[in-house]
Amino acid sequence: MNDIKRLVETTKILVEDSKFVFEGMNEIKEWGSIDDISRNIGKLSELAGRVAICVEQAVEATGEVFSSREKRKVAVKIIDDMIKLPGVLELVDGPIIEGLLTIVVETLNRKFGHVWTKTA
Repeated sequence: MNDIKRLVETTKILVEDSKFVFEGMNEIKEWGSIDDISRNIGKLSELAGRVAICVEQAVEATGEVFSSREKRKVAVKIIDDMIKLPGVLELVDGPIIEGLLTIVVETLNRKFGHVWTKTA
């Protein structure tokens, strides 16, 4: 198993603990209206933060070194795989998730520094 695949699998195990966060937004019908989308953006932000922390924990667990870009790619893939959006939203959700994840990680970095997995 290559390093990225191992990181994805380790992160998925850690994310399972956050299942309750995304259960209310992981089906297409839960994204059917503007109100649903608006409500789920807050949940998605929380999920992005949790997944980012899980990726960092998985990196520590594997003992491997990954670039920020590789870690972001893993986090976006995991979130994208977890949430299925209706219609055209599913086609463009990757860049949206990546943008949201970038904002969440920048917020964590400002608040805790670059080693926030030990303090978050």
